[in-house]
Amino acid sequence: MPVPGDEQFVKLTGEEMAQYSTEFWRGLRCLSIGDYQNATSWFQKRWMNAEDNGRRGGGLLYVSREWIDAYCGSMFCAMSLGSYEAVAQMDKKFTVWFVRPPTSRTGEERVIGDYIPSRAGWCWYFDATVTSYDHLDRFDEAITQADGAIAYFKKNSSPGNVCYHLSKKASLLQQRASARSRAPNTQREARQDIVEAIRSMYESLSISTEGWEEDCARPLTTMKQVATRLGIFGSELDFVDWSSDAGKVIGNFFTEGEKGEPKRPVDQAVDLFNQACQARDAKQYQLAEQLFEGSVRLAPEQTEHDRALKGLFLYQYGVFLLHINDLESKRGALSDKEFAVVHRINDLWAETRRLVEGIPVTTLKSFAFPILGALHAIKEDQLMRLAGHTRVNPTTGKLEMRHLAGNASTPERKPGLLGRLFGRKS
Repeated sequence: MPVPGDEQFVKLTGEEMAQYSTEFWRGLRCLSIGDYQNATSWFQKRWMNAEDNGRRGGGLLYVSREWIDAYCGSMFCAMSLGSYEAVAQMDKKFTVWFVRPPTSRTGEERVIGDYIPSRAGWCWYFDATVTSYDHLDRFDEAITQADGAIAYFKKNSSPGNVCYHLSKKASLLQQRASARSRAPNTQREARQDIVEAIRSMYESLSISTEGWEEDCARPLTTMKQVATRLGIFGSELDFVDWSSDAGKVIGNFFTEGEKGEPKRPVDQAVDLFNQACQARDAKQYQLAEQLFEGSVRLAPEQTEHDRALKGLFLYQYGVFLLHINDLESKRGALSDKEFAVVHRINDLWAETRRLVEGIPVTTLKSFAFPILGALHAIKEDQLMRLAGHTRVNPTTGKLEMRHLAGNASTPERKPGLLGRLFGRKS
């Protein structure tokens, strides 16, 4: 969206485009009305057949900048059609060409006039790559591209594009912060990310606040949620001028001078456990497992309440593993993978019993969470009560027992009297 200050950039973009071929302009017209399939066709004709329109001399093929602009236009069309992986592959080629120009079909080295894309080409390229890497959850690469876009458009005096890519960067940082905030060992990086996300959004709004309710309200709401989870409050946003238009927008979500106490480990553990349950219900099982693991790692054991609560987390983690591995009604032989899961569940539930052991029943009943029910369920679960589990020996083909505590030990045979005297076993 153009903003005041974009006039010269728009003018120069038009002058660059005016030099291009009729075929290129046909692609441009299709793109402008959202006909990305036909736009792609026209653009591909320009860059895939560049040697047909180039000038040869001295073993080199000279082509105009229209060639690489058509390539960037194809990337934008691919992104618009949802072909995000295709854009990522095209970006690899694009990057290589800056180091080693491509050769023609006849083996000649291709030399590109002006070498780099025009202003329009860069607009397409950055939008295509930032958006595609975002959809592929490749946040590091998306943020790198957003930084490149911001630097380019600042240098070329296009505040509208700077504003756009700052808001894109804010969204990317917020997503990465959210992912990092779920693991205790990356929460420091998550705090840095969320502060930078708010800074990027603030800088974007400092260029233009027009339409912020439609474009910025939702991401700012999410940033507030992640920031609160990480203990980031308005008092730490020292880069915000709260009296400015941008500051007033930020003020709808963060309060100047607002402070918060760092969360206790037990509160952090409860947050991770609740998030694990949400991820489980959304069938995001890999994420849920990481969150369950984080909750039991963070949960303290200082008080009876702490131990009972951690015991419940361990129990529910085991139930989760039981469910996603379809072991709830499993009986008889277990595969190696299933046996490993059962072993893990037994460890989790044994730890539950260890933590709760010694806490009076009357005390357990007073807690607001169903730890007594968890203990009863562990006791009654037939799968967990088995001393060992059968499997088919891959060598002999016979059914044998496997013990959860490891390999079953064979009782040592003690030598009798004659054995002790003469070195023989009875």
